[in-house]
Amino acid sequence: MKLKLQLQNLMLRPWRLAMFIIILAFAFVYGRLILFSLLGLLLFISAVKIYITQKKSYFGFFIPIILAIIIFGIYFIVDYYHVRNYIIDNSPIDFELVYDGIYEGTGQGLRGPIKVAVKIENSKLLNIDVLQHQEMITALDGLEQQLIEQNSLSAEIVPTTTHGSIEATSGYLEAVSNALWKGVPEKPEFSSLTRVINYFSKFRFELPTFNALAILFCIVLMFDYTFQPVLVKGTGQVLNCYNCQACVGVCPVKIVDGEPFPMNIVLAARLGNYEKVKYMSKYCVACSRCAAKCPVGNSAPSIAAQANAYLIKEKKRKKALANA
Repeated sequence: MKLKLQLQNLMLRPWRLAMFIIILAFAFVYGRLILFSLLGLLLFISAVKIYITQKKSYFGFFIPIILAIIIFGIYFIVDYYHVRNYIIDNSPIDFELVYDGIYEGTGQGLRGPIKVAVKIENSKLLNIDVLQHQEMITALDGLEQQLIEQNSLSAEIVPTTTHGSIEATSGYLEAVSNALWKGVPEKPEFSSLTRVINYFSKFRFELPTFNALAILFCIVLMFDYTFQPVLVKGTGQVLNCYNCQACVGVCPVKIVDGEPFPMNIVLAARLGNYEKVKYMSKYCVACSRCAAKCPVGNSAPSIAAQANAYLIKEKKRKKALANA
Protein backbone atom coordinates (compact mmCIF):
# COMPACT_ATOMS: atom_id res chain seq x y z
CA MET A 1 0.00 0.00 0.00
CA LYS A 2 2.79 2.40 0.96
CA LEU A 3 4.68 1.63 -2.27
CA LYS A 4 1.56 2.39 -4.29
CA LEU A 5 1.15 5.71 -2.50
CA GLN A 6 4.80 6.58 -3.15
CA LEU A 7 4.42 5.79 -6.86
CA GLN A 8 1.34 8.00 -7.00
CA ASN A 9 3.37 10.73 -5.32
CA LEU A 10 5.90 10.62 -8.19
CA MET A 11 3.19 11.79 -10.59
CA LEU A 12 2.64 15.02 -8.66
CA ARG A 13 3.89 18.24 -10.27
CA PRO A 14 7.06 18.85 -8.16
CA TRP A 15 8.34 15.33 -8.86
CA ARG A 16 7.43 15.58 -12.54
CA LEU A 17 9.32 18.86 -12.76
CA ALA A 18 12.38 17.24 -11.17
CA MET A 19 12.26 14.35 -13.66
CA PHE A 20 11.90 16.78 -16.59
CA ILE A 21 14.94 18.72 -15.36
CA ILE A 22 17.02 15.53 -15.15
CA ILE A 23 16.02 14.49 -18.68
CA LEU A 24 16.85 17.96 -20.04
CA ALA A 25 20.18 17.91 -18.19
CA PHE A 26 21.20 14.76 -20.08
CA ALA A 27 20.17 16.29 -23.41
CA PHE A 28 21.33 19.88 -22.96
CA VAL A 29 25.11 19.73 -22.57
CA TYR A 30 26.13 23.29 -21.74
CA GLY A 31 23.20 23.94 -19.42
CA ARG A 32 23.66 20.97 -17.09
CA LEU A 33 25.19 22.98 -14.27
CA ILE A 34 22.26 25.41 -14.31
CA LEU A 35 19.70 22.62 -14.47
CA PHE A 36 21.21 20.55 -11.67
CA SER A 37 21.65 23.67 -9.53
CA LEU A 38 17.96 24.46 -10.10
CA LEU A 39 17.04 20.88 -9.18
CA GLY A 40 19.06 21.12 -5.95
CA LEU A 41 17.39 24.43 -5.09
CA LEU A 42 13.92 22.96 -5.69
CA LEU A 43 14.71 19.95 -3.48
CA PHE A 44 16.00 22.22 -0.71
CA ILE A 45 12.90 24.42 -0.89
CA SER A 46 10.71 21.30 -0.75
CA ALA A 47 12.60 20.07 2.33
CA VAL A 48 12.08 23.41 4.08
CA LYS A 49 8.39 23.42 3.15
CA ILE A 50 7.90 19.88 4.47
CA TYR A 51 9.70 20.80 7.70
CA ILE A 52 7.47 23.85 8.22
CA THR A 53 4.17 22.16 7.35
CA GLN A 54 4.73 18.56 8.53
CA LYS A 55 7.60 18.95 11.02
CA LYS A 56 9.56 16.28 9.12
CA SER A 57 13.25 16.93 8.58
CA TYR A 58 15.13 15.78 5.47
CA PHE A 59 18.25 17.81 6.24
CA GLY A 60 20.00 14.67 7.46
CA PHE A 61 19.68 13.45 3.88
CA PHE A 62 21.09 16.65 2.37
CA ILE A 63 24.16 17.03 4.63
CA PRO A 64 25.93 13.81 3.41
CA ILE A 65 25.15 14.77 -0.20
CA ILE A 66 26.65 18.24 0.28
CA LEU A 67 29.77 16.74 1.92
CA ALA A 68 30.13 14.24 -0.95
CA ILE A 69 29.80 17.06 -3.50
CA ILE A 70 32.54 19.03 -1.71
CA ILE A 71 34.91 16.02 -1.56
CA PHE A 72 34.32 15.03 -5.19
CA GLY A 73 34.59 18.68 -6.23
CA ILE A 74 38.03 19.05 -4.61
CA TYR A 75 39.19 15.79 -6.24
CA PHE A 76 37.86 16.95 -9.61
CA ILE A 77 39.62 20.33 -9.39
CA VAL A 78 42.98 18.76 -8.45
CA ASP A 79 42.83 16.08 -11.16
CA TYR A 80 41.44 18.40 -13.83
CA TYR A 81 44.05 21.10 -13.31
CA HIS A 82 46.85 18.52 -13.17
CA VAL A 83 46.05 17.53 -16.76
CA ARG A 84 45.15 21.04 -17.85
CA ASN A 85 48.38 22.57 -16.52
CA TYR A 86 50.43 19.91 -18.32
CA ILE A 87 48.76 20.84 -21.61
CA ILE A 88 49.20 24.58 -20.99
CA ASP A 89 52.89 24.15 -20.06
CA ASN A 90 53.53 22.14 -23.23
CA SER A 91 51.43 24.20 -25.65
CA PRO A 92 51.60 24.66 -28.53
CA ILE A 93 52.07 20.93 -28.93
CA ASP A 94 55.39 19.69 -30.34
CA PHE A 95 54.60 17.41 -33.28
CA GLU A 96 57.71 15.35 -32.42
CA LEU A 97 55.79 14.02 -29.42
CA VAL A 98 52.81 12.83 -31.45
CA TYR A 99 52.72 9.23 -32.64
CA ASP A 100 51.75 8.57 -36.26
CA GLY A 101 48.03 8.02 -36.78
CA ILE A 102 44.62 9.61 -37.24
CA TYR A 103 43.10 11.33 -34.22
CA GLU A 104 39.75 13.03 -33.65
CA GLY A 105 39.20 16.15 -31.58
CA THR A 106 36.49 18.70 -30.81
CA GLY A 107 36.61 22.45 -30.22
CA GLN A 108 34.01 25.12 -29.57
CA GLY A 109 33.35 27.45 -32.50
CA LEU A 110 31.15 30.50 -32.81
CA ARG A 111 27.95 28.57 -33.52
CA GLY A 112 28.67 25.20 -31.95
CA PRO A 113 31.19 22.35 -31.69
CA ILE A 114 33.76 21.77 -34.45
CA LYS A 115 34.93 18.16 -34.83
CA VAL A 116 37.96 17.20 -36.90
CA ALA A 117 40.05 14.14 -37.80
CA VAL A 118 43.78 14.87 -38.05
CA LYS A 119 46.28 12.61 -39.81
CA ILE A 120 49.93 12.97 -38.78
CA GLU A 121 52.96 11.03 -40.02
CA ASN A 122 56.66 11.54 -39.32
CA SER A 123 55.81 14.67 -37.29
CA LYS A 124 54.04 16.28 -40.24
CA LEU A 125 50.38 17.13 -40.73
CA LEU A 126 49.06 15.31 -43.80
CA ASN A 127 45.41 16.35 -43.78
CA ILE A 128 42.64 17.64 -41.52
CA ASP A 129 39.09 16.50 -42.23
CA VAL A 130 36.23 18.51 -40.71
CA LEU A 131 33.69 15.93 -39.52
CA GLN A 132 31.18 18.33 -38.01
CA HIS A 133 30.62 22.06 -37.64
CA GLN A 134 27.80 24.60 -37.49
CA GLU A 135 29.66 27.63 -38.84
CA MET A 136 28.90 29.44 -42.08
CA ILE A 137 29.54 27.18 -45.05
CA THR A 138 32.88 28.79 -45.99
CA ALA A 139 34.00 29.85 -42.49
CA LEU A 140 36.71 27.20 -42.24
CA ASP A 141 37.95 27.38 -45.82
CA GLY A 142 41.73 27.71 -46.16
CA LEU A 143 42.52 26.90 -42.51
CA GLU A 144 43.65 23.34 -43.25
CA GLN A 145 46.05 24.51 -45.97
CA GLN A 146 47.59 27.14 -43.69
CA LEU A 147 48.24 24.64 -40.89
CA ILE A 148 49.70 22.02 -43.25
CA GLU A 149 52.00 24.58 -44.88
CA GLN A 150 53.23 25.92 -41.54
CA ASN A 151 53.16 22.46 -39.85
CA SER A 152 52.72 24.12 -36.49
CA LEU A 153 49.98 25.26 -34.17
CA SER A 154 52.06 28.18 -32.92
CA ALA A 155 51.84 30.12 -36.19
CA GLU A 156 48.92 32.52 -36.67
CA ILE A 157 46.19 31.43 -39.06
CA VAL A 158 43.47 33.72 -40.35
CA PRO A 159 40.07 33.03 -41.95
CA THR A 160 40.24 33.44 -45.70
CA THR A 161 36.58 34.39 -46.26
CA THR A 162 34.25 37.05 -44.92
CA HIS A 163 32.20 34.27 -43.32
CA GLY A 164 35.10 33.30 -41.08
CA SER A 165 35.53 34.60 -37.55
CA ILE A 166 38.02 34.65 -34.70
CA GLU A 167 35.78 32.30 -32.68
CA ALA A 168 35.41 29.80 -35.53
CA THR A 169 39.16 29.85 -36.20
CA SER A 170 39.95 29.43 -32.49
CA GLY A 171 37.50 26.53 -32.28
CA TYR A 172 39.14 24.91 -35.30
CA LEU A 173 42.61 25.24 -33.73
CA GLU A 174 41.26 23.90 -30.43
CA ALA A 175 39.81 20.86 -32.21
CA VAL A 176 43.10 20.13 -34.02
CA SER A 177 45.09 20.57 -30.81
CA ASN A 178 42.75 18.28 -28.81
CA ALA A 179 43.03 15.66 -31.53
CA LEU A 180 46.85 15.73 -31.58
CA TRP A 181 47.11 15.51 -27.79
CA LYS A 182 45.44 12.10 -28.04
CA GLY A 183 48.56 10.91 -29.87
CA VAL A 184 50.89 11.84 -26.98
CA PRO A 185 51.18 8.82 -24.65
CA GLU A 186 53.13 10.78 -22.01
CA LYS A 187 50.22 13.16 -21.41
CA PRO A 188 48.42 12.48 -18.09
CA GLU A 189 44.81 11.40 -18.47
CA PHE A 190 41.70 12.31 -16.54
CA SER A 191 40.48 9.69 -14.09
CA SER A 192 37.12 8.01 -14.69
CA LEU A 193 35.57 10.00 -11.83
CA THR A 194 36.82 13.28 -13.31
CA ARG A 195 35.32 12.35 -16.69
CA VAL A 196 31.95 11.61 -15.10
CA ILE A 197 31.93 14.84 -13.07
CA ASN A 198 33.00 16.84 -16.11
CA TYR A 199 30.19 15.24 -18.12
CA PHE A 200 27.58 16.41 -15.63
CA SER A 201 29.06 19.83 -14.90
CA LYS A 202 29.59 21.21 -18.40
CA PHE A 203 28.57 24.81 -18.64
CA ARG A 204 29.27 27.80 -20.87
CA PHE A 205 28.26 31.26 -19.74
CA GLU A 206 26.89 32.33 -23.10
CA LEU A 207 23.69 33.98 -24.33
CA PRO A 208 22.68 31.03 -26.57
CA THR A 209 22.71 28.83 -23.47
CA PHE A 210 20.15 30.99 -21.68
CA ASN A 211 18.06 31.41 -24.85
CA ALA A 212 17.94 27.65 -25.25
CA LEU A 213 17.13 27.18 -21.56
CA ALA A 214 14.25 29.65 -21.85
CA ILE A 215 12.84 27.75 -24.83
CA LEU A 216 13.24 24.40 -23.04
CA PHE A 217 11.57 25.85 -19.94
CA CYS A 218 8.57 26.89 -22.05
CA ILE A 219 8.42 23.41 -23.59
CA VAL A 220 8.54 21.81 -20.13
CA LEU A 221 5.72 24.02 -18.85
CA MET A 222 3.58 23.33 -21.92
CA PHE A 223 4.15 19.59 -21.62
CA ASP A 224 3.57 19.58 -17.87
CA TYR A 225 0.36 21.62 -18.01
CA THR A 226 -0.86 19.40 -20.84
CA PHE A 227 0.03 16.29 -18.90
CA GLN A 228 -1.73 17.42 -15.70
CA PRO A 229 -5.38 17.22 -16.86
CA VAL A 230 -4.65 13.93 -18.64
CA LEU A 231 -3.69 12.40 -15.28
CA VAL A 232 -7.00 13.35 -13.67
CA LYS A 233 -9.93 11.32 -14.87
CA GLY A 234 -12.63 13.37 -16.57
CA THR A 235 -10.64 16.60 -16.95
CA GLY A 236 -8.69 15.87 -20.13
CA GLN A 237 -11.42 17.55 -22.17
CA VAL A 238 -10.21 20.97 -20.95
CA LEU A 239 -7.29 20.73 -23.41
CA ASN A 240 -9.78 21.25 -26.25
CA CYS A 241 -10.95 24.67 -25.03
CA TYR A 242 -10.67 27.41 -27.68
CA ASN A 243 -11.09 30.27 -25.17
CA CYS A 244 -13.93 31.49 -27.40
CA GLN A 245 -16.16 32.35 -24.39
CA ALA A 246 -19.25 30.92 -26.07
CA CYS A 247 -20.02 29.30 -22.72
CA VAL A 248 -19.92 32.70 -21.02
CA GLY A 249 -22.57 34.06 -23.38
CA VAL A 250 -25.16 31.43 -22.42
CA CYS A 251 -24.27 31.05 -18.75
CA PRO A 252 -26.79 32.67 -16.36
CA VAL A 253 -23.90 33.53 -13.98
CA LYS A 254 -21.39 34.92 -16.53
CA ILE A 255 -18.96 36.64 -14.12
CA VAL A 256 -17.45 35.46 -10.81
CA ASP A 257 -14.96 37.71 -9.00
CA GLY A 258 -14.49 39.69 -12.21
CA GLU A 259 -13.56 36.60 -14.25
CA PRO A 260 -15.57 35.05 -17.11
CA PHE A 261 -17.64 32.10 -15.92
CA PRO A 262 -17.68 29.14 -16.58
CA MET A 263 -14.67 29.44 -18.90
CA ASN A 264 -12.36 30.02 -15.95
CA ILE A 265 -13.39 26.69 -14.48
CA VAL A 266 -12.08 25.05 -17.64
CA LEU A 267 -8.87 27.12 -17.67
CA ALA A 268 -8.17 26.50 -13.98
CA ALA A 269 -8.62 22.75 -14.49
CA ARG A 270 -6.26 22.90 -17.48
CA LEU A 271 -3.56 24.38 -15.21
CA GLY A 272 -4.25 21.88 -12.45
CA ASN A 273 -5.59 24.55 -10.09
CA TYR A 274 -8.35 22.34 -8.71
CA GLU A 275 -8.77 24.39 -5.55
CA LYS A 276 -9.88 27.31 -7.73
CA VAL A 277 -12.20 24.97 -9.65
CA LYS A 278 -13.72 23.88 -6.35
CA TYR A 279 -14.21 27.48 -5.26
CA MET A 280 -15.80 28.60 -8.54
CA SER A 281 -18.00 25.50 -8.78
CA LYS A 282 -20.10 26.90 -5.89
CA TYR A 283 -21.56 29.42 -8.35
CA CYS A 284 -22.48 26.83 -10.99
CA VAL A 285 -26.22 26.13 -11.31
CA ALA A 286 -25.56 22.92 -13.29
CA CYS A 287 -27.81 23.96 -16.19
CA SER A 288 -25.31 22.52 -18.74
CA ARG A 289 -25.99 25.33 -21.22
CA CYS A 290 -22.20 25.70 -21.56
CA ALA A 291 -21.85 22.10 -22.78
CA ALA A 292 -24.62 22.62 -25.35
CA LYS A 293 -23.04 25.83 -26.68
CA CYS A 294 -19.36 24.81 -26.52
CA PRO A 295 -17.97 23.89 -29.98
CA VAL A 296 -16.04 20.97 -28.45
CA GLY A 297 -18.65 19.99 -25.86
CA ASN A 298 -16.82 21.01 -22.68
CA SER A 299 -19.08 20.76 -19.65
CA ALA A 300 -18.18 22.97 -16.70
CA PRO A 301 -20.39 20.99 -14.24
CA SER A 302 -18.75 17.72 -15.31
CA ILE A 303 -15.23 19.16 -15.04
CA ALA A 304 -15.99 20.68 -11.64
CA ALA A 305 -17.40 17.37 -10.36
CA GLN A 306 -14.28 15.46 -11.48
CA ALA A 307 -11.96 18.11 -10.00
CA ASN A 308 -13.76 17.92 -6.65
CA ALA A 309 -13.59 14.13 -6.73
CA TYR A 310 -9.85 14.39 -7.39
CA LEU A 311 -9.36 16.72 -4.40
CA ILE A 312 -11.22 14.30 -2.12
CA LYS A 313 -9.09 11.42 -3.40
CA GLU A 314 -5.89 13.43 -2.86
CA LYS A 315 -6.92 14.28 0.68
CA LYS A 316 -7.41 10.58 1.45
CA ARG A 317 -4.10 9.70 -0.23
CA LYS A 318 -2.14 12.23 1.82
CA LYS A 319 -3.80 11.03 5.02
CA ALA A 320 -2.97 7.42 4.21
CA LEU A 321 0.63 8.35 3.35
CA ALA A 322 1.01 10.25 6.64
CA ASN A 323 -0.31 7.27 8.60
CA ALA A 324 1.74 4.68 6.68
